[in-house]
Amino acid sequence: MQRSNKLLPQPPFVKNEGGYIMVIVVLILSTVISVILVQTAITSLGELTVSDVSLNSKKSYFRANGCLEEGLLQLNRDFTYSGGVFALPDGVCDIVIEGDAINKTISAYVIIDDYQVTMQAEVIMNPFELVSWGKVE
Repeated sequence: MQRSNKLLPQPPFVKNEGGYIMVIVVLILSTVISVILVQTAITSLGELTVSDVSLNSKKSYFRANGCLEEGLLQLNRDFTYSGGVFALPDGVCDIVIEGDAINKTISAYVIIDDYQVTMQAEVIMNPFELVSWGKVE
């Protein structure tokens, strides 16, 4: 028996695609995975932004409290103290004192990365007594 060098004809329902289907499947899967990864990255970035705003909010609040305490200490030491501006490691603190010789209002404005918090305290000067303390909305 001699072998023929000719290939046997394939049935009409079987096509010789030569791996094109596999390439198309890999491209579709790569596209789907890429979309999922990009969406995950965008979501993570949004979460980081929210976390950063929350952190700056808390930092501003606590720095404003400290700034207000500084204003109270300075006013208690020197009844003529009228406030001032202090540099913070990541922002600015501005203390403003208003009022008459008996009742004074101390305001502390803190700005950290475009986030501002205002704290305010009211004091009676003689004897030195704290009347109120709180965040101004």
